[in-house]
Amino acid sequence: MATDGSGALKTAAFQQPLSNFLAGMEAVEELATFAREHAHPLDDEERVIQQALSSRVKATPEQNMAAYAAVRRMMEGITDALSEKGQASEDASAESPEGVDAAVRPAVEEAIEVIREVSTDTSVMAHYIMVYSKNRARVARLGTLNASLLTSAVSNFEVLISNLIKQFLRERPDALRGDDSKYSLAEVSAYESLEEFRDYAADRYAEGVLRGSFDDWMNWFDKQLKIKLHDVSATSSGLREVFQRRHLFVHNGGRVNRLYLSKLPELKSPPAIDTQLNVDPAYLSSAIDDLTAAGTILTTLIVRKLFTAVDHEHPADSMASDVAYEFLRSARWSVVITLTSALSDACTSDYTRYVMKVNGWIARKRLNGVEAIRSEVDAWQVSALAPRFRLARLALLDRTEEAHDLAQTLLEQNELEQAAWESWPLLQEIRDFAATTRAQSEVKQELQSATAVPHTDTLGATGELNSPQDD
Repeated sequence: MATDGSGALKTAAFQQPLSNFLAGMEAVEELATFAREHAHPLDDEERVIQQALSSRVKATPEQNMAAYAAVRRMMEGITDALSEKGQASEDASAESPEGVDAAVRPAVEEAIEVIREVSTDTSVMAHYIMVYSKNRARVARLGTLNASLLTSAVSNFEVLISNLIKQFLRERPDALRGDDSKYSLAEVSAYESLEEFRDYAADRYAEGVLRGSFDDWMNWFDKQLKIKLHDVSATSSGLREVFQRRHLFVHNGGRVNRLYLSKLPELKSPPAIDTQLNVDPAYLSSAIDDLTAAGTILTTLIVRKLFTAVDHEHPADSMASDVAYEFLRSARWSVVITLTSALSDACTSDYTRYVMKVNGWIARKRLNGVEAIRSEVDAWQVSALAPRFRLARLALLDRTEEAHDLAQTLLEQNELEQAAWESWPLLQEIRDFAATTRAQSEVKQELQSATAVPHTDTLGATGELNSPQDD
């Protein structure tokens, strides 16, 4: 435990690797979003087919697509017929219907007829067949890009693990005593101080740990700090699968092998050997969220284990709360829910604990609606808490008008900062209500001004009403 006055500096040494990790994961997430929104033309089948045929066949786009569709029906019919007979063969001649089962002869004749309308050159058929064959074997571009992004995400996590281990060894150098590595005199002599040599030993030690599997890493943290996998991830089997899928794509092209299955015995519906796995946008997004949350939780738990609270506030709690709030502002609801669920209850400070709970409720409300949190928030006693928690309860329960009135009072009393009023995601509906109310008031005033009758008449000396005279 840290007992000197350098706790903040030592804690910052763990915050930096986490900040670097989160920045890397943010980059991967932004690239994944960009790919999801812009990469679909790469896999547009018609575009791919037209591009392949345009340099081979002189025909209109409509003719090319009609001929290609006929050839596809023909080829699929031939494949099905040969498969049914157990005669899988790539030697069937599409231009010789006599050699094809009678069941597919109509499809062959149709393809020939359609292609005759495109060209009298019989060799044109071969171009369509070749494009069909290439298109069947074509690897989806978005899937390839997503698999690369998954690899980058996992690599970011590995770098975080390495940095956390090395920083742990700086705090607990005695842990190196259990290292069985041997060093030559030349290696030791290369360093001018014991501290430099310890850094080298820590780097080498961390590299050795990283050669193991994800489970090996978590076993190491369990042995050193009593941090178990289920502490880091509520969906540990899902996190394991992310690492194993990454390994499949790096080492086996994404095809399921026995090693993958042996590492994931908990799979309820395991895929067959040689099944081609994919990384679609939904899977990638979920994996990024799981890795991001797991890395943040692990770092927080390490800091909690190594350092003590200062003035009833633990630096790990503030770190985790700040990270969760930034994800809340970015609408990363799933990450916020995971972080607050895993970390809020153990916060040393009541204030920080309630802040994290509120932010978790906001994320759950945004994701699943107010009914998902109503019973918990209804039961939350806030009378003895800071005024902003009373505001939070009203806003969470959609008691908008009451929340608006309280927010204005707190702003006047400096109990709520203007910056919080303008940016706190919880108050979005309250801000919208305020803007609508203000706009309605302005419209009402304009209408009243427009319908008001100007009084230009005056009273004369006798008290009679005089009207202005024309010139």
